[in-house]
Amino acid sequence: MLKTIRYILLSAISLLLISCTHNIGPKYLPDNFGAYNRALLKTNYDQLLSNLVRLRFGVIPNFIQVGSMTTKISTEVSINSASGTANLSPGVIPTYGLTAGLPTFNYSTTPTITYTPIQGAKFTKRLLQPLSLADVQSMIRSGWPLYLVMKITLQQIGPLLNARSASNNPDINIPRYKGFNRLATLLEELFNQGELKIYPALYQRVDALKLVFSKQALANPKTKEVFELLQIKESNQALYLVNSNLESHSNEVISVGTHSFLGTLYYLSKGVDIPEKFKKSGEVYVTHYADGKAFDWSALLGLVI
Repeated sequence: MLKTIRYILLSAISLLLISCTHNIGPKYLPDNFGAYNRALLKTNYDQLLSNLVRLRFGVIPNFIQVGSMTTKISTEVSINSASGTANLSPGVIPTYGLTAGLPTFNYSTTPTITYTPIQGAKFTKRLLQPLSLADVQSMIRSGWPLYLVMKITLQQIGPLLNARSASNNPDINIPRYKGFNRLATLLEELFNQGELKIYPALYQRVDALKLVFSKQALANPKTKEVFELLQIKESNQALYLVNSNLESHSNEVISVGTHSFLGTLYYLSKGVDIPEKFKKSGEVYVTHYADGKAFDWSALLGLVI
C-alpha cells in the first residue's frame, strides 16, 4: 500500500514538472527578448561612442554588426533514486525504483551571437559620400530640431561656414561657425513659430530643399536678419537650397554643402573631452589661436553633444 501511494505521489509530481516545462518557452520569450534588444541597442551606442573617441585621437574607426542572434532553451526533469535516475523529460515514459527520492529540474539557455565586420568598397563609398538633401529632409520630418539637423549635416550654406575644418583631422585651422550658428538659430525659431516651411523640391532637375516664408515672416526682423546673413539683397518668400560645392548663390538659390557620414563623425568627435595628459603628450592635436590660446570646441558643439 505504501509503495502504491509513493508511486502515485511521484507520478503526480512528475506530471506537474513536465507541464511546467511546456510553459517555460512562452514565459521566457517576453522577459528575455527585451533584455537582448536592450543589450543590442547598448552595444550600438557603445560602438558609436568608441568610434568618436577613436576619431578624436586620429585613429581609424571600426564598425561591426550583429549578423545573427539565436538562443537555445534546454530543460530536463528527473528523479534521483538509489537505483538510478528516472528521466521525466517531455515525451519520455517515467520509471522509478522502489527507493525513489526527490525530483530535480535543470534549465539552461545557450545564446549564439555572430558578429560581422562592416567593410568593403560599398560601405566605404557610403561612408565618404556626402549626405543628400533628401536625408536632411527626412531628419527634419522625423522631428529632429532644425538647429541640430543643420549643425550635423551641413558644412556650409551660402557664404556661411559650419566649422569646415572640424570635418578633418588634424584640425589645424580655427573654425568659422558663428554666422552659421546664428542662421541656424533664426531658422529654427521661425520654423517653430510656423512662419517657415521646408519642403523637398527640384530646382532645374536637381534635388533641393524649398524654404517658404509666410507673408507675416517677411515683416519679421528675424527673417530680415536671415537674408542679411545669406547676403540676399531682396526678400523672397521662397528660397531653394541646392547641394553644391559652389559658393555662388542668387536671391533665389542658395548653394549648400553637406557632410559625409564620416565627416559628421569627425565633427561630433570634437565634442569628446580630452584629459590634459593626452594634450600635453601630443597624442591629440590641439587647435590654437595665433596667440597660443587653445580653441574651445565646446563653444561650437555645446548644443549638439
